[in-house]
Amino acid sequence: MRRVLARDPAAVELFLERTRRIDSFVAAASLRRGRALDEHTLRDIAQDVFVGVWSNLTSYRGEAGLLTWVYRFCELRVHNALRRSAVRRLQALPDALVDPSPLVGEQADTAEVVDQALGVLEPLDATILRLKVFEARSFEDIGGQTSGLASTVKSRYYRALARLRSAPICLTRSLRHAV
Repeated sequence: MRRVLARDPAAVELFLERTRRIDSFVAAASLRRGRALDEHTLRDIAQDVFVGVWSNLTSYRGEAGLLTWVYRFCELRVHNALRRSAVRRLQALPDALVDPSPLVGEQADTAEVVDQALGVLEPLDATILRLKVFEARSFEDIGGQTSGLASTVKSRYYRALARLRSAPICLTRSLRHAV
């Protein structure tokens, strides 16, 4: 790294050869998180990672392999991109039921909307969500009731929330904030 920082052409060329894997690292980090990003976003993230790696070379201490260190940059940048896209999706939702789907009639009350929304989930996940959101139960308590570990219940809860947020069902603003 000292030679790269000193701009030794051979060392820089070797560094560039090793960092050519950034594109595949970014794609793998995206898939590992369960949500594939589009090609344009992946390219932007890869460029951002390269710039971040290059500008932080002085902080590389060699405690881990270079590619391990670079992969961590990829993981963090993908995580931030997914978080930003989730915030944009939530902000894009209407404040009220402006485009009710055929599943949600004009006279539907909140309980019907909730039942229809939870219908996209597995029954156990829907039960976990009901107990956590509407009865304010702890994960440990839900785990005891559903014969599961608290950590498993917590994982299922957050996956169910993510599934609900991506479901094509309109929810009122108050219901969105409840879940």
